[in-house]
Amino acid sequence: MKTGVGQDYVLSSMLFLLVIDWIMKTATESSRMGIQWFFLFQLYDIDFADDIALLSHNHNHVQEKVHSLATTAGMTGLIIEKSNIKTMHINS
Repeated sequence: MKTGVGQDYVLSSMLFLLVIDWIMKTATESSRMGIQWFFLFQLYDIDFADDIALLSHNHNHVQEKVHSLATTAGMTGLIIEKSNIKTMHINS
């Protein structure tokens, strides 16, 4: 390894989570489209480790979010693998 932090270091997990948090905040700040969670709150995404769920009532909004996420992640050197993207339609 020439640059970066090894995966077995505690710091690497913390750095990854900080970067993912920044990416998600930056990628979703312009398009605040989510699902109604509570009376005054909306849920925009769910993050767990390296898995991300983008939530929306509209397919076009999800596409915008994925494009924004890929662009923002690219600025940090992370790549969104298109073959791993899955969609779930509920009550559609």
